[in-house]
Amino acid sequence: MENPHEQQQNALLSRIVANVVKLNQVVTDLNERLEDINKHNNDIALIAQMWTTYGASVQIHLESTDNFSEPV
Repeated sequence: MENPHEQQQNALLSRIVANVVKLNQVVTDLNERLEDINKHNNDIALIAQMWTTYGASVQIHLESTDNFSEPV
């Protein structure tokens, strides 16, 4: 005669294992998406840095050529 508690524990363990497998897959997918987002964010940060540097260069050029005027 089989132990009903053992059957119940085995069923619970099977559900836990199945849920952990699903969780692992979801976390893996999430990590892949976060890597993509970080890659795009790095591109945006690089463009922002280039824009800031360009603005500073323009400012220096305008001031050195006396073409600089205050905004209206």
